[in-house]
Amino acid sequence: MSSRGNTKRRDTTTPEQYASGSFHGLKFFDTFDDNTDIDKPILCIPDITLVEGNTYAVFDFTHCDFSNSFDQISVIFSGLTTGDGITLTDAFNIDPETNEESDISGTYTVLNKYDRVLVASVDTVEAPKDYDKKYKKENFTEDFLMLTSASGISTDSNYMIKNFFSSTSTESFINLGVVPNDKIRLNNGTNSGKLFDITSIIIDKNGHEILGLSGGTAGYTMTTENRFNAESNFDLFRVDIDEDASTVQIVATPSNNIFFFSPILNQVTYKYKFGEYVTPEIKLTTGSTYIFHRIGSSVNFSISSTQDGIWNNGIEYPLVVETGNIIALTPTSPGTLYYYDKLIQNSGGKIIVESNTTTYSTYTSINGSTPRTVSQLQSSASISSSLSSILDLYST
Repeated sequence: MSSRGNTKRRDTTTPEQYASGSFHGLKFFDTFDDNTDIDKPILCIPDITLVEGNTYAVFDFTHCDFSNSFDQISVIFSGLTTGDGITLTDAFNIDPETNEESDISGTYTVLNKYDRVLVASVDTVEAPKDYDKKYKKENFTEDFLMLTSASGISTDSNYMIKNFFSSTSTESFINLGVVPNDKIRLNNGTNSGKLFDITSIIIDKNGHEILGLSGGTAGYTMTTENRFNAESNFDLFRVDIDEDASTVQIVATPSNNIFFFSPILNQVTYKYKFGEYVTPEIKLTTGSTYIFHRIGSSVNFSISSTQDGIWNNGIEYPLVVETGNIIALTPTSPGTLYYYDKLIQNSGGKIIVESNTTTYSTYTSINGSTPRTVSQLQSSASISSSLSSILDLYST
């Protein structure tokens, strides 16, 4: 494989080349088959808790890295909806204290989804050792596999490229930094000279990369071609995305509820993003609890009453509770706080806390969905009594 990067800053309107490659093991398809009904693996092992006499299961993905837009975890997770199936195979979990082995392989049905947590009913389960037990991710054997139906995935893909060698070699589109909305120009073979839009990139259960493609504005069509025994040369293009700070306010209201946020530290600009918003001003109210998931690049996310925190001789805000990969904040009085990164300067933004007498008609959508409130959790069908079990996951 060969590749070369583009070191100059690209503009925000014209696609410019940022890499090229020469791969073996590619196959080009004139249709896109996303296997909607089966075999969408999530390649990150969750913590799994069986609750209410093993009739429900809570799948906790808060430690998984959703920060990269090419990561199939976020694509598949976002496509999971109520009624979708989950199948666990080789789900053997070894208790480090008793050395007992549980097997929670079986089938589950999705009931609800809360940011990076799934709640499902247990349809069948092989051999759990105890009722209402938490099975930690690190205690599963390496053969663990989680397949989903993910019927809510939508795609604009018409064609696809499958990379059969990506799991066993360095010839990887992901290693080249490919993300959705990039473009790929093919330079040899039957499809030589054609420029396609990359609409998706996922990894199948065998570790093979799959690029979903469309013909773009030029309307190119793909011809099926097997190039296992030949080099496939290509160039990659991207329109740069301006990462200037957002002026939008993210408003989380009303009071006396609980909200979940997932900040991500961009590894190019080193600015925190909340969904599509870059270092936004966040407006909160007293009396509510705000949970910030620190996952992937955001592990050093923190909150201070001093702008940029420790970088300006400030300290962490004393009312913040840190437990594992989450920060919980329940502000008691109006004022101004700041979110920042403990390792990188000038990465954060401002938090405005207002009185809980302040009312808002709406709050801004974040990460594709509005923040979940306690009342929304309690109104979820069939699992209201499991609320404490779900929330307990954020403090263990």
